[in-house]
Amino acid sequence: MAQLPGLLTLAAYVFSLSPLFLCYFAAVTEKPSVDSQQTCSGTCQRASPSRAQHQSEIQQFTLAELEMYAEQMVKKRSVQFATGRFSVDKKLAVAMLLVNAERYDEAIVRFTALIKANRDLYGAYVGRGTAYTYKGVDNTTNADRAIEDFSTAIRLNSNDLEGFERRAEVLTYLGHYNEALIDVKSGLALKLTSELYALGGRIMYLQGKYHMAHVHLQKSLDLNPKQSETMKHMAMMHYSTGRMKEAIKLLKEAHVLDARQAIIPFYTGLSYRELGDAQQANEYLSLAIRLNPMSADMHYGRGQFWYFHGRRLEALQDFSMCLSLDSGHISCIYMYGLTLTSLGLYFPAIKAYTQIFLAHPIETHHGELIHAGYMREYSRYLHARLDQPLQKLALDDELDEQFRSHWSRQQFFNYHNYTEQPGLQPDTSDVETPEFRELDVNTQALLCKAAVLGAKTEFQAEGVLPNSRRQLAAGMAAIRIAQALEKQWQPQAGKKNSIGWRDIFHVAASWQRLVDPSLPIFWFDKLRESIKGDHMNELYIHREYQSVVRYKGYENQLLGIIKEKALSNQRKGKDVSSAIKNASNCTALIKVWEVRNGSHGCKEITTQHLVVGSCSLW
Repeated sequence: MAQLPGLLTLAAYVFSLSPLFLCYFAAVTEKPSVDSQQTCSGTCQRASPSRAQHQSEIQQFTLAELEMYAEQMVKKRSVQFATGRFSVDKKLAVAMLLVNAERYDEAIVRFTALIKANRDLYGAYVGRGTAYTYKGVDNTTNADRAIEDFSTAIRLNSNDLEGFERRAEVLTYLGHYNEALIDVKSGLALKLTSELYALGGRIMYLQGKYHMAHVHLQKSLDLNPKQSETMKHMAMMHYSTGRMKEAIKLLKEAHVLDARQAIIPFYTGLSYRELGDAQQANEYLSLAIRLNPMSADMHYGRGQFWYFHGRRLEALQDFSMCLSLDSGHISCIYMYGLTLTSLGLYFPAIKAYTQIFLAHPIETHHGELIHAGYMREYSRYLHARLDQPLQKLALDDELDEQFRSHWSRQQFFNYHNYTEQPGLQPDTSDVETPEFRELDVNTQALLCKAAVLGAKTEFQAEGVLPNSRRQLAAGMAAIRIAQALEKQWQPQAGKKNSIGWRDIFHVAASWQRLVDPSLPIFWFDKLRESIKGDHMNELYIHREYQSVVRYKGYENQLLGIIKEKALSNQRKGKDVSSAIKNASNCTALIKVWEVRNGSHGCKEITTQHLVVGSCSLW
């Protein structure tokens, strides 16, 4: 199933983009005067509302007006990288103002002219590199030219951290993290700044070096505790490692400092969702959308929340809005189709899944493509059997065995040698869901009893999001099982009723399939022995530095069991018995095994294994 980009994907996006495209040179604060206090120190900070207004004003200035303000800047000595030569500094200021006005091509032309006349003009190289950066480093040419200019600036003046910091930002955006870190370290050797520590923390986060990332971000906040951006990044790190309460605390502090940034309440809502607090999750996700109603990702995020909260109609509205803003949002297309399938609207659902197939060739093994393939077949299967009672569906006998096996493992399935389910028949309509008030009294009473009973079956704990759809299905299953047992215990004259454990589980599984159609639920013993071997049921308890919220309370109880098994199953190699005994938590235990094997790959603790890279503790 498509997951929100919340734990790493979207976090990586925000971490890599946030330093760029924000501000570099601020010169004009209000017409007609220039306030030198508003001159940017060279760090990239998100523009405030007043700053955005000034930028809009500068965009409207004529060249003559810009030259007039540039002259004032020179006279007030507020030109960054000033040379002391009036004519050169004025031209430098004009070019900087053009960058600030987002007139990048004009700025580049002027910086280039300055460089031709002054080959060693440090500020012109930094300025032109910045213009190329803001123009868009997703364009290879702009990125290469920006890096080249910053590199030249560093060669001209290796004692100024500006070139190192600017080049590190571009390298971070491009994913060249090791090179970016070298620049950050070079800058910090010149001066310890909150901006460089924050950038270093973001890079280390993206590298998976969570401990060092935390250290750098904390040092940044120690130097400047009023940084909403760095608070947000620190909070996102807590979010990614399962520390939701710590994330929420920081995000709320960041929101006080910057109440206009939608991503802050968005991640606050996601954190509450992970904790299982539906009311707070909805409140903050909705606030984020009010702040940025044109964000497809935010509608997608709230749509996922509604889906897993059991509110499919609300989810459908958000996914529809997401697609109206970004029709090519593949994850949203998939969730839109999945929601339609769960509502029994198979015609538009299959249309959505087919759209994913058209966007990605089968050979690409794209995540949503894999899921969409299974759901398209399952939707066809269900649509052809809408008139059958729920308990009569025989998926284990009617679905292809290899199809079931691959679906249960969420693996790519080769459809080339597969006979697809029959297409939808136009004379068979989709499911029509009546309003509650349209149901007869007995049906209403049954649903109300099921809802009350089902709510008692759902585990109430941090990390478990209440799901009204799951509760109702559990209640209906419990009532159906009770009815079957009643017949078993009170047989009618001349009839012998028999119900076994398999029949009971079949009832529960049938209802569970309706909760979320994407969950593959099959009888394991109906798979051939030749394809059973690589099926394994595991619950992740701890992954690298990430605690799974719903199991966090069990970690200390499990730690002793895990240590005991680790000590009794050590393989050849360095003896780490003492370190295993002294490990105070799961993260420390994983670290012991990582050091023992020199592995830096995937590290996780499940109900079956402690895995570090390709090495298993048992």
